[in-house]
Amino acid sequence: MMQVVRFILLLRGDVLVSSDRRSRVYVNMAWVGLAVLLAVVGWIVLQSRVQEVATITISDSAAQGQHMKMNALIMTYPIEEAVNRSELIAEITIQDIDNEFDEPSPTTMYTAEVNKVLKGTEEEGSIIRVLQDGTQRVQMNGQQVVQPGERYVLMLMSAEGTQTDSTYWILGGETGVYQVVGDQIIVGWVKREDKLAGLEVPVDELSNIERASPDLFDRLKGRAIQVLLKERFEQFILREVSGPVRSSSSE
Repeated sequence: MMQVVRFILLLRGDVLVSSDRRSRVYVNMAWVGLAVLLAVVGWIVLQSRVQEVATITISDSAAQGQHMKMNALIMTYPIEEAVNRSELIAEITIQDIDNEFDEPSPTTMYTAEVNKVLKGTEEEGSIIRVLQDGTQRVQMNGQQVVQPGERYVLMLMSAEGTQTDSTYWILGGETGVYQVVGDQIIVGWVKREDKLAGLEVPVDELSNIERASPDLFDRLKGRAIQVLLKERFEQFILREVSGPVRSSSSE
């Protein structure tokens, strides 16, 4: 009788061990499933924030002196986050091309004069250097490059590892470029921001602006540009920089 009881207890122990092993397997499978789910969600979020273009083959004719086209991945940000991430937001005038680099990727360095500071510590009238992907010969992601003599409001990040002070990268590639047209208009080059919809120039005035700046609108043809009222755009940036205003009733 004792042998039968001992056998039953041993058998029950094996069942419990087996059940415990199955539980651990199920737990491990659950963790693996969660990790896969998080990876998929992270990939989807990344894709929504990355501007990706198809690979373009450089032809022999391009290599012999014509414009070449290259592709890259560029992280872009909604306007509020772009303002938050930028170390300098300023209206500048591009003065000249300071240098062009082929390594590690085609890049142009410009000298620019600061006309107005919306965020950052640079002073008006100071000279800064601006780095942009692409050169006069190599076009990155099909994007336009800024031109000497033209004015822009740029979202900028400090460039690390350079030998010169006050050197900045344009944040988010073309999405960080707003070109100034005259005294009252500013044009976002490539990405329409819903948050800025209320700042847009009325539709019935667009044709007049296009006629006044035919070269600009010809260069940007086919792009999702956004034509904005400059003063209201600057006010929007300043509000984002200063943050929400607390009312006295909430204190």
